[in-house]
Amino acid sequence: MRQLAVSVPVTFRVVPPTPVLTSVTPAEFGGVSFAVLSPPPAVPTVTLTISGTGFVTGATAWVSAFTPGYTVSYPTTFVDSKTLQLNLPVSVMPGPLSLTVSNPGTPQSNVLNLLEGQPIIGAANVTGTVAPGNAVVIGGINLGGLVPFVAPVGGPPVTTLGNTQVFFDGVPAQPISTYFFQVRAVVPANVAGEVWTKIVVKYFGQNSFALTVPTAGNSLPPDPLGPGISGVLNPSGQINSAISPTTAGELVTLVIDNSQVAPGAVAVSATVGGVPATVTPVPNPALKPPDKTFLNLQIPAGAPAGSAVPITVRFQNTEATARFVVAIQ
Repeated sequence: MRQLAVSVPVTFRVVPPTPVLTSVTPAEFGGVSFAVLSPPPAVPTVTLTISGTGFVTGATAWVSAFTPGYTVSYPTTFVDSKTLQLNLPVSVMPGPLSLTVSNPGTPQSNVLNLLEGQPIIGAANVTGTVAPGNAVVIGGINLGGLVPFVAPVGGPPVTTLGNTQVFFDGVPAQPISTYFFQVRAVVPANVAGEVWTKIVVKYFGQNSFALTVPTAGNSLPPDPLGPGISGVLNPSGQINSAISPTTAGELVTLVIDNSQVAPGAVAVSATVGGVPATVTPVPNPALKPPDKTFLNLQIPAGAPAGSAVPITVRFQNTEATARFVVAIQ
């Protein structure tokens, strides 16, 4: 019996590997601002260099911002199997971003964190017993990336996790997990014997305002000014006065009795001796009488020296102002 040879065409589809990301440069970059009536002719972009392995031509970058479901895909420029470039449009909303990359037909890679602009890094509250060796949860905003980072179980202790650091009175703590809304960290040994401690969360090198909390078995200190009295506290917590002045560049706390301004009023501007100054709310003040408002104010470099330099604070949607005097050496 005669056998016939039959040719059957076969097509093989070669699927590239899933990329692995190692770094992106720059990982931190500025946003854009412009007048509403004078928008720029084109959206500015920043060129990101993505490093890793397994890249092929046609790779896609996926960028997510902190908006539910807000993920945008962008084409990349192939440099070589270890390098891609991405022209990313910048936005007017500062905050963390996450970046992944996929090759044609592959899942997305691991995540890298980015930070756009200078968002407020806000540590607002602490859950757990603040004692050496205990794990506590610090809640707030912009404390970490959009994708949680978790330290490996049994791995070596670290003081930076996903670009986030936590400090207790300036001493770095061991972070366990980091996320946009919260950080879990182990309280360091230096807190032993302290009545309260100041916690600062740093993300991409930007610090939160200090969050003062009591340690185990203690309570927060009383209001040193007394009921009905407004005043200025130095960074040490001392009442500012001619014998206890502050200096230019320091961050003082304005304690405003609510007879001067409505509770919850938003400060929009301030001057010190006529020089514009930066004023921001204290997220969780160490002193918490319900009848007072707390603001942080940085003494500007050009403020005059004197024992009674005037401070004026103006608030949103009201003609009310708060007035103080501050001693500056």
